[in-house]
Amino acid sequence: MLLKPLGVKPGLCHTGDMKTETSQDWVGAQATAAELLRQQSGREAFHALVPPFGPQTLEQAYTSQDAFVQLQAAQRHTHVGGYKIAITTPAMRAFVGFDDAISGCVLADTVFSNGKEVQAAQFQHLIVEFELALQFGQDLPERDDDWDQHSILPYLECAYPSLEIADDRFADYALLKQGFFSLVAENAWNHGVVLGSAIAAKDFDRLWQTQATACINNQAIGQGHCGDVMGHPLIAMAWIANHLRSRGRRFKAGDWVTTGSWVASSFLWLGKAFALKCQAWLRLLWWFVKHAFLPKEGASGTGNLLKAFHNGADLHWHKHTRLGFGDQTCTALHLSFVAVKL
Repeated sequence: MLLKPLGVKPGLCHTGDMKTETSQDWVGAQATAAELLRQQSGREAFHALVPPFGPQTLEQAYTSQDAFVQLQAAQRHTHVGGYKIAITTPAMRAFVGFDDAISGCVLADTVFSNGKEVQAAQFQHLIVEFELALQFGQDLPERDDDWDQHSILPYLECAYPSLEIADDRFADYALLKQGFFSLVAENAWNHGVVLGSAIAAKDFDRLWQTQATACINNQAIGQGHCGDVMGHPLIAMAWIANHLRSRGRRFKAGDWVTTGSWVASSFLWLGKAFALKCQAWLRLLWWFVKHAFLPKEGASGTGNLLKAFHNGADLHWHKHTRLGFGDQTCTALHLSFVAVKL
């Protein structure tokens, strides 16, 4: 029986048990978390944190991430609903200038079902990432040896095509490497996930052969293969299991993980239709973006609209944003996935 992806109680990263011995060692974590939330609330551009806030090591960055997720969960009365791996492909590593994967959490109030509407204006610089999520059907036991792609497989029950919603707050990617620990601390910029229909474990072999092409207005902008994610999605799952085990945590039945973007992140442009064509799934997944807001007085035309948008003008959003897999009609500012048989 496939587990439902929404409303699953978190198996780790509970708001009450996230601290580890290491996380108690760095007193700057809480201040860093508060500073990141202040910057998000003030809609400031992303930049490398500086003392006394800036984490100086990867462990300090993850400690700050724990505090950041805790603080968000407490403020929003929610809990961790899933997990993410980022920087898993050569394309993404080249994009951000870092040569390893990182992990993060997805809060339950940002795990979206079909047709869920969210306020588009809450984001500063929205990013699209097409991914595959894998869900555990059993608790991971304690283990002396490291997990690998073979030992992790029996504990997985299903997969989901997924879309990660991220916000880079207009980060300067030329400077991102020096601010990379700040990105980790900010929960790898995660702002939500849309999960599609479950793909049963019996179909995994076909799924591992999936190739995909990302398009804007039917023009290819990048290609990816399921195996581009750290060599194999199961290698990515083993990586995060080992990573979290090193921090005193284990996955539970029902936990799921998005395994990383297949192609370099795409930034939303109004009036464009984004798509990921996946032949092996026999589906065509489209993400539509439509014009749906009015600029402040004095701006007119598409060029001025985009210029005003990127300059932070006071735009008046006419509609909400719709996120989901399904057959929703795209009107106004609705973002939708539509599955079509090839």
